[in-house]
Parts: sequence; structure tokens; C-alpha cells
Amino acid sequence: WLARHLEDENVRVLDVSSAAIYGDGHIQGAVNVPSSQFITTVGGLTNMVSPSGMFAQAMKQAGVGDDTHVIIVDAGNMLWASRLLWTLEYYGHQDVSVLYGGMAAWRADEREVTRKAPSVGTANFSAVPNPALVITASELLQRLDDPDLVPLDNRSPEEYHGADLRAQRGGHIPGAVNVDWNLHLEQGDVPTLKSPAELRSLYEGAGITSDKEVAAYCQTAIRGANGYMVLRLLGYEKVRVYDGSWEEWGNRADTPIEK
Repeated sequence: WLARHLEDENVRVLDVSSAAIYGDGHIQGAVNVPSSQFITTVGGLTNMVSPSGMFAQAMKQAGVGDDTHVIIVDAGNMLWASRLLWTLEYYGHQDVSVLYGGMAAWRADEREVTRKAPSVGTANFSAVPNPALVITASELLQRLDDPDLVPLDNRSPEEYHGADLRAQRGGHIPGAVNVDWNLHLEQGDVPTLKSPAELRSLYEGAGITSDKEVAAYCQTAIRGANGYMVLRLLGYEKVRVYDGSWEEWGNRADTPIEK
């Protein structure tokens, strides 16, 4: 689809690779938007969503307008692509897709790449936050006993159980269900997702059904954003991202944990 629509005026490919990887070859017309343009540090917490003005400026410079169909591409395993997907949707941009398999799939198909960065004009991008797509530590603390809310922990089982310590305290948010984000992917050189049936079975088998409100998190909400993307693909309508994730929860003294 992307190869057929590269010349469409309303399509903009955003490559979230590092500048070095982007410079080694990218899809024709793709604009480099590395993660530094859509994450920031807030109160010592890394990888937090960038402020609306900063994000709007990044999209404006990339030629993304309010009516642009954004196609996100990364050179890894769709982690950063899913994070930008959530960020765009959080700021109200709905016409957004992720290239299945990223640059690995593009290269595996022996499709053309270029080292030339495109010249794009600026566009008007309206960044309006949608609070329904994010959840804070304060709200999580208030709703730990809410049976309609399920914290989704997309970290490894070792992090979830507290054996792999990446904060002052290890463990997980009380009541959280662990679905390692790696379980989303097929094994192989191209990072493609498992079938919808397999992914639905994975989540429903863990007790995370579409009628629930889901709060996805990990260490810094990158893997959690991948969980957000997968559940969105499965048609879940009430999925939020805990942006502070374990970097915040595990380093606070007033947050309960389970191991």
C-alpha cells in the first residue's frame, strides 16, 4: 500500500530512527522524526510525552497537517513507532498508521531506499491533548480497587516479579496483569505481529477483555505504548497509557507494590 501511495499529497512518512540510521537509507519522502522530538524529561522522569507546543512544532516542521495521513516507520521492532502512534492520537490526530514490519519489512521486499532527505513545507498541526488516552499515578492510586480498570504491565516477567530491579523498588502495581510485549511478535528477522486471533487469545486469556478500561505501562511507557497499539488494533476502545510508568511508581514512597 505504501509503495503505491508514496506520491499522495496527503500522505507523510515519518521515520523515527536515529539520524545515523536514517542517513544510511530510508523510504523516499520519509521525514526523520527521532524520539527526541516527541519525548522529554519531566521532574526527572524520562521519555515523558512532549508538551503540546513542542510536539506541534515538530509535526509542523515535518509537514504534518491536521488532515495528513501519517505513516510511521522505524528500523527496530515497532516500539518507537507505537509510541509516536499513541502520541499522535493523544494529541488528537486520528489518521495515523504504522508500517507493518518497519524498515526490516521494506528492505526484505527489496524496495527502494534513498539517503536524500526530502524538502517539505510546513503545515498547521493542532495539538489538543485527549485526557482519555493517558492516566496519572494519582488516578491509578484512587482506582486500585476499581474492578473496571486493569493495569497492564508490558514489562518482562522478571521486572514484574521484582527480580529485575530498575527503580528503587521492584514489583508491579497491585492488580496489574503481566503480558510481556515480546509476546506480541512473531519470531524472525522481520518484526511482525502475531495474528489477531493469537493476540486476542493472549489478552483474553490473561483476563484483559474489551469491556475493561486498560492502563498500559512498562518502565518508561515505550513498551506500554506497544501494548496500547496492539489493543487498539484488536478494537479495544478504553485503553490509556500511564506515562510515568514504573520509573515513577517504583521510585515513589507512597505507591503500593506487589511482588
